[in-house]
Amino acid sequence: MGQSYRGRSGRLPDIPDSAFLRSKNMKYRFVVLLPVVIVVCILGVVYAVPSQTVCTMTGLTGAALQENDLYCANGTNIAPSTYPQAIMLAQTKGIVVGTPKQVSTVHDWKGVLRVDVEFGRGYHAEHYLDNPNNIPPWIYDPEGHQVWP
Repeated sequence: MGQSYRGRSGRLPDIPDSAFLRSKNMKYRFVVLLPVVIVVCILGVVYAVPSQTVCTMTGLTGAALQENDLYCANGTNIAPSTYPQAIMLAQTKGIVVGTPKQVSTVHDWKGVLRVDVEFGRGYHAEHYLDNPNNIPPWIYDPEGHQVWP
């Protein structure tokens, strides 16, 4: 019928590295190191995700206070570069852009990196990562009209 995997001696062939995990010392190392590696990976992911509280401005009233509450609704600052501008927009024009929902990095037509932020109320902000002239982020209303600066 089928061919036997046994050699001439009648024993199964020995895999060259099979003694690796048979060793008590190696089993101990494997059992101890595996959980350590898992914990390090989990901590690396947790600390790699930036989470900064955004509710840092105090003494706000009116639309600025409402903007601060909405911006802080998710508990983390996913768009720290647009927070001051959103507060100033609310203070000066009474426009509340809402909670940042999505942040993406894209290349413009010239190949320069730009950050785009989408807000819960349909507003949109964008700014360049390499910004030597300190140009503040541009904020647009849902119809695409620039409302800031």
